Amino acid sequence: MALVSVGFLASIQTGAGAPIQAVFLTKCLAALAKPQAEYSQLRSETNLWAGMHVVLAFVRFFAYSAQASALGKCTERLIRSLGGLSFRALLDKDMSFFDMEEHGVDALVSFLGTEPASVAGMGCYAIGNYIMALTTLIGAVATSIAVGWKLGLLEAHLRHVYQETASLASEAVSAIRTVISLNRESNVAAMFHNKLVEQDSKSIRSSLTSSALFAFSQSAPLLCTALGLWYGGTLVISGEYGLFQFILSFAAVNICGDAAGLIFSSSPDLAKAKLSAIRLKGLLDRQSQSQSQPQLDFSEPQPLLQGNIGFRNVHFSYPTRPDRQILNGLDLTVHKGKYIALVGPSGCGKSTIVALLAGFSHPLAGLATMDGNDLSSMDMSAYRNQVALVNQEPTLFQGTIRDNILLGLDASNLGFDTMCGGKGNNFSGGQKQRLAIARALLRRPSVLLLDEVTSALDSESQSVVQTALDQAAKQCTTVAIAHRLSSVQNADLICFLEDGAVVESGTHAELIRRRGRYFAMLSLQNLGK
Repeated sequence: MALVSVGFLASIQTGAGAPIQAVFLTKCLAALAKPQAEYSQLRSETNLWAGMHVVLAFVRFFAYSAQASALGKCTERLIRSLGGLSFRALLDKDMSFFDMEEHGVDALVSFLGTEPASVAGMGCYAIGNYIMALTTLIGAVATSIAVGWKLGLLEAHLRHVYQETASLASEAVSAIRTVISLNRESNVAAMFHNKLVEQDSKSIRSSLTSSALFAFSQSAPLLCTALGLWYGGTLVISGEYGLFQFILSFAAVNICGDAAGLIFSSSPDLAKAKLSAIRLKGLLDRQSQSQSQPQLDFSEPQPLLQGNIGFRNVHFSYPTRPDRQILNGLDLTVHKGKYIALVGPSGCGKSTIVALLAGFSHPLAGLATMDGNDLSSMDMSAYRNQVALVNQEPTLFQGTIRDNILLGLDASNLGFDTMCGGKGNNFSGGQKQRLAIARALLRRPSVLLLDEVTSALDSESQSVVQTALDQAAKQCTTVAIAHRLSSVQNADLICFLEDGAVVESGTHAELIRRRGRYFAMLSLQNLGK
């Protein structure tokens, strides 16, 4: 708050400098215009007003420095704070938020990179400039009206015209569509291009309007100067004004034109900042279910999950495809410490079950429970501390192995300082999977969720990873999605899903004896070998 106060006071001082300079300069010019008989006083008067200019120069130097440093810091803090709030808000959103087409990775990265910075158009530095321009306007108006009210009225009228023009410019800029460049395949680019062509004529009209307004802003001060010279000359010739009154009032008129021009030139930034502020407010106001729950207090010991999972007549569809039912009356029970495998054709709901267990989404109807408690009413922070998820394509972050698995011991001699590269590009698929499994197991989870972790691996890598998974499954309740049925033969229970419901369940041997859907899929896979 102190920085803001200092910056705004400095803005007032910088704004007042121009009208004061006009008075000093006019006094000096009036002294130079004295008749030769009064030249004895000329030296002292010119020295006085030259000295006043020096004093004013130092005052404005320190005022501008204070304004730039104080308000610049405030604006940077605002951008940093808004960026942090925006990123935190994105992290707190439910997975349904990211399923929407308009919330893709490119759009969200662009949002985080541009919107907080755009709000700087309404930040402390911008407001300081408006205060400075407003102070200049008020000072110049007061000076011109006090010395020469007729030219002052001319200035007031011109100021009103500038304000109307600035308002018009803000509205025009606000109507311009923001075009985001997307790096997509040619067919997608062509589809977007066709939509943009429809708006081509509107964009051209908007560009012409903006160009005309900019051209007017550059030529209007010269027109004001011409009008002021003509009208001021008329008043001097008629004897209504003296030289001093004319010069001071005319200077004030020009100062007002410059100040109004500053406000006008800032109107596009203000309009852009307004739109960005609206978008940021929309993001921050959108509350997810996890945000409405009480925050986890890590100082209190959290009850351990037993790992008893239950689904009772669960129905689910994604917000982006509400007409397509993914889970249709699912009933499923998993007991503590058991290893259950979910198999079936693509689109049968396997990944959706894992998403529900991870707390990414919640059933539209029915009940999903953990240890008898409704998952949708549980504290997700406490819950996710005891649940680990390994995906088909694990994500490794830039940094070392130590950084990625957060191992709390000295492992400098074990190769843990090896750099992973961006997204783990320095490792093979099998190595990345083993790192992801290690990262998950180090959390000592009560529930381990595995989403087709071996489907993209070669036979050698699959064998190594599968051995690690079989060992991990003995330590907790494990729910695994499998594409290769050979990888889940050791599961305690295999559930075959179709159309969002369990149609077969049992051990590998039991399902083979039944010769049903599981047996048919296994036979097809063996045939493919």
